[in-house]
Amino acid sequence: MPGAYPTTTTAEAETSSSGTIPAGATSVNGRPIIYIEENDPLGVEELSTLYHMHMGFEEQRWIRMASKFFDQTGKRIEPEWLKVKLGGCRL
Repeated sequence: MPGAYPTTTTAEAETSSSGTIPAGATSVNGRPIIYIEENDPLGVEELSTLYHMHMGFEEQRWIRMASKFFDQTGKRIEPEWLKVKLGGCRL
C-alpha cells in the first residue's frame, strides 16, 4: 500500500523468519498488521488501544454465546470450544 506504514512490535518482527515483515503480509504470529496512512486520524498507540478493546469484546462474544446456548438448551459448553469450532465463522 503506497504511503502505508506497517506497525508491529519489535518482538513480533524478530520472530518472523527474516526479522522483517514480508510484503503483502496481513499478520505476524497470528496478530494483525495495521497499516497507517499519513492522513489517518489515529496513531499507533490509539490503534493499539482499539485493537485490545476489540480482542476483549471478541472473548466476551464466546462467553455470551455459551451462556445463551445454555439458557436455550440447558446444556453447558465451554466458550473456548465454541471459539475453536466457530472461530472462522462470522456470526
